[in-house]
Amino acid sequence: MREQKKNIALFPAHPSQIWILKQVADELSEYANIHWVIRDKDISLNLAEHLGIEYTTFTKAAKGILGNGIEVLKNIRKAIQLTREKKIDLWVSKYCAAHISSLLLRRKSMSFIDDDIELIPLVAWTSFPFANSIIAPEVTRTGRFDEKTIRFDGNFELFYLHPKRFSPDESIYDELGIEKSQPYAIIRLSALTAHHDVGMKGISREILQQVIDIAKERVEIFITSEKKLEPQFEEFRMPIPPHRIHHALAFAEFFLGDSQTMTSEAAVLGTPAFRISDFVGKISYVEELQKYGLAFGYKPDEGERLLSDIREIIANPDFKKEYKIRHKSFLDDIEDPLPIFVEAVKSLLG
Repeated sequence: MREQKKNIALFPAHPSQIWILKQVADELSEYANIHWVIRDKDISLNLAEHLGIEYTTFTKAAKGILGNGIEVLKNIRKAIQLTREKKIDLWVSKYCAAHISSLLLRRKSMSFIDDDIELIPLVAWTSFPFANSIIAPEVTRTGRFDEKTIRFDGNFELFYLHPKRFSPDESIYDELGIEKSQPYAIIRLSALTAHHDVGMKGISREILQQVIDIAKERVEIFITSEKKLEPQFEEFRMPIPPHRIHHALAFAEFFLGDSQTMTSEAAVLGTPAFRISDFVGKISYVEELQKYGLAFGYKPDEGERLLSDIREIIANPDFKKEYKIRHKSFLDDIEDPLPIFVEAVKSLLG
């Protein structure tokens, strides 16, 4: 008699987590029935639809501590209802509602994290105590939860950008409206509105303008932004949908941003990744990319050093050749995290 499939609920709380969990879901599809729950945050619903994901929406992401607290209570109730209705055996999520509801119903749950625990205390202390296990990169600090942490040597962007699973599509040049011979750069502006972003600074208007002035003579500039662009920067807005961003990143001359995730994505794809942020020096998995010479970090008051380095990379035709060597060294050293995650899920379910 064929064994009955398990029921697994995947609950990404942020758009970037959809990319990660989509790969996990594909690998587990023959082993389990996958139930997606999407939190309506930023481009999450749009991205899920483009990836062909059938999902249930719980709530729209709230703002502020009080708003988030009320949203969590609503989502715990909804997760309990879904668990009973779909007979969920395991929840996989960073989001605390999934773990608390699992504990209340004596189900299992798995969390995953790449930010060091001291940077996300609210996430850690509302999720990790209730999760059965945590998946994290080797370098990520998980504090007192280290004993329940399953580790891999690499980063989460490899789930969906590992060469085994991602091939850059050159038709992105047509979508960008440029010739293949035209070098271009991508600039990412983060909103910096998450609870752990309070008081943090990234790319200033002055630095943004100076980078554009330096690069635009030879390099086409495209800006993707979580916040409203000022009128003088509108002409640089990237004309592609969000789900195509990784193809654009793969062919870019360089990337500049104040986003940790997109910095890591660019570096993993083999694109020089410049990051200016108060988080520089604080996030282990990005610091590891800097050790390989794939990412470059600057504090907000180090704008002149950033500008000098961007001038150098634009003027040095051999830099990309050297960078490719670094990138290959990185790929040779890391391991593919997807099989580790999948086996951890199967092991937890027994």
